[in-house]
Amino acid sequence: MTITSINVQTGQVEILNEVAPSFPSPVLPVEKVTRAQFCLAAKGYALLSPADAIEAAKGGWPAAFTAALQAMPGIDVADAQIVWAAATEIHRAHPIMEAMRDYLQWTPGQMDDFFTLAASL
Repeated sequence: MTITSINVQTGQVEILNEVAPSFPSPVLPVEKVTRAQFCLAAKGYALLSPADAIEAAKGGWPAAFTAALQAMPGIDVADAQIVWAAATEIHRAHPIMEAMRDYLQWTPGQMDDFFTLAASL
């Protein structure tokens, strides 16, 4: 595509032999990751110890999860354990993830960064 320049005062049209600038597509937030990707990212962020990350990746429930969830208002730990044990994917928009974001005092952008990193693992 070329750029056309029009002088509004004279009406003169000039076609410039320049390529129109292209803009990168916006990066969309990652909506979901596998449980393994989530656990690898949590270990990388030091949210889980290596042993806890291994346990969580297997669908187990490390003590670090209980301690964190007990501090999150409105989250039933037993319900969270059931959801985690059955999950194959972790969804960014899940209420537990939002509670986790609040608990960690992360901005939405920081949570997006976490999920973006997780998706790359």
